[in-house]
Amino acid sequence: MACRNLEKGERLMESEGMLEGDREESERRCQVMHLDLASMKSVRKFAEVIAKRHGTINVLINNAGVLTGVKADTEDGHEIHFGVNYLGHFYLTYLLLPTLMTSFPARIINVASHVESFPVDFNELNCRKSYLNAYGRSKACNIMFTVHLAKLLKNTHVKTCSLHPGYVATNLAADVQDTCLLRSIKCYMTCTCKKLVKPDEGAMMTMMCCEMVDEEMENGGFYRDSMLSKPPKHCRDAMRCEKLWKGSCEMCHLPEDLRLHLLQK
Repeated sequence: MACRNLEKGERLMESEGMLEGDREESERRCQVMHLDLASMKSVRKFAEVIAKRHGTINVLINNAGVLTGVKADTEDGHEIHFGVNYLGHFYLTYLLLPTLMTSFPARIINVASHVESFPVDFNELNCRKSYLNAYGRSKACNIMFTVHLAKLLKNTHVKTCSLHPGYVATNLAADVQDTCLLRSIKCYMTCTCKKLVKPDEGAMMTMMCCEMVDEEMENGGFYRDSMLSKPPKHCRDAMRCEKLWKGSCEMCHLPEDLRLHLLQK
């Protein structure tokens, strides 16, 4: 389990009984490792350690998210929502692809959201116009990334999908001080009659995508409410998805041609 706060991560594992008894045996079941998606340096370091320590990655779940009412940038100068919710996951996935390609079976699961209807503005990928737009666009990027990655991995055994976990009662917006943003969120929930679910219920969509057999899973598909769904058209447009891929590679200083990256490894 990769997390920004190791102390909180270990407390969670202890509460779930994963770190009980013999330490060495516990670490075979679960390891808590530091990863800050707001830092490209941290992502690179984590990916290097994982590649050396584990020869196999069967499932990569990109689940981290941030929602804030304060303007902020990542360590590398990217808007915080775009940088953490999307670009950090993109970079991590790209770096771990060589290991995923040698793992059987292997799949990549990207957790998106219900607000992916905000279209990506390619003139301003960093999404600096408003907090809610930035969050929604970062989630749209997760879906678009999934669609294009599935195309690139079409003739391999690695599959990928994205999902909306539901409206989960977490502390995601705990640090939001922007009253307009909070009112917008509450208004949306009220108008759409959406109910919050507990975190363990919210995890069920992710677990479904983890456990689904390959024949049932739609490569590049988007899942919500326990079924395959269709995200907005702009998230499925092949040209827009490819454009996002190219822009992301440029931001992360990576080759657009994935084959070059895999051959180098």
